[in-house]
Parts: sequence; structure tokens; C-alpha cells
Amino acid sequence: TEDKLPALWHNRNLKILVKWFETHAKEVEANTVDPRMMFYMGMEARFQWPEYALDMFRKYVRRSGWDEERAQAYFLSGTIHERAGRFEEAKNDFALVTVEFPANSDGFFGLARCAYYRNDWNKVVEWTERGFEVLEKNAGRPTMLMEDPHDKKWRPHVFLSVALMNLRQFTRVIEVCEEGLKYNSS
Repeated sequence: TEDKLPALWHNRNLKILVKWFETHAKEVEANTVDPRMMFYMGMEARFQWPEYALDMFRKYVRRSGWDEERAQAYFLSGTIHERAGRFEEAKNDFALVTVEFPANSDGFFGLARCAYYRNDWNKVVEWTERGFEVLEKNAGRPTMLMEDPHDKKWRPHVFLSVALMNLRQFTRVIEVCEEGLKYNSS
């Protein structure tokens, strides 16, 4: 765990990027810095400085030419808003994921979570099912980006099962739980 790492290693990448941004302040100010550096900074800063990370992601998506990574930036922005309880902003960013790179199911699963927090059970089901359709359609699609397989396989089942319980679709609840347990039985 992080506690057992030497203090030098804590937030290592973030420290490197902060120093890089300090060294290249003129390029950053002139908006001539490589957009990927803004993406990396957003990735590393999102837990310590979420508002700064959002700013980095906003700047990044305006300048990047890579649709898949722009979708990832919108997804990460959405998760920052979601953690802060700003579900409308999260919903907007998750919707942009589905538009920016339709082969990425994360946007639909994010929309489903936003619906979950509003107790909109029908939308949870709709968005989750659309996410699973995208996942199935694009199975085996290689990605150059980091992904957490739990975000696509196991976690959507948690929100879907609660929605189905609230909709009193008990047979489907059992099916969804059994499917989710295939991916995470702990």
C-alpha cells in the first residue's frame, strides 16, 4: 500500500509534472504546451486538486486531436464531478464520452450512475443496457489507454441490480447479480 512506500514515492508523477509545468511556465501561459502534458497533469492531479484537474482536462480537449483520449478526459472529468456530488455536470461529461468516442461504454455507465443518484431507475436500466451493448459490440477492441475492467464488467451490475429491485423486477435482479458475480465473487 501507499503507506509502506518511501515518502519520496508518494505522488511521484504529480511531483514530476508540477516541476515540469514550473519549468515550462511560458509555454503553458502561451498555450503552446503539448496537450498530452495537460492530460497527464489532469490524470495525476484529479485526487489532490480536482478543480485544477478539471481545468487541465478542459484545456486538453480543446487542443487534442485524439478522440479516444478526449473521451477519456471527459470520463475523468465526469468522475470528478460525480465524487463532488455535481451530478448534472457529471452527466454532461459522461454524455460527451458517448459522442466523442462511441466505442467507449464508460459514458453510458457514468450516465447510469448519475440516474442512480437521482433514483431514476428506468434510466439506470436504459443506460446500463446501452453500455453493455457498446461493450459487446466492441469486444476485443484494443485500447492504448488505461482502463479498470471492473468499471465495465462488475460495477455496472451493482447499480443495475438496485434499479431492478426498485422496479420490482426480481427475476432480472437475480440474473444480474449472478452475472456480476462471474466477474467479482469476493
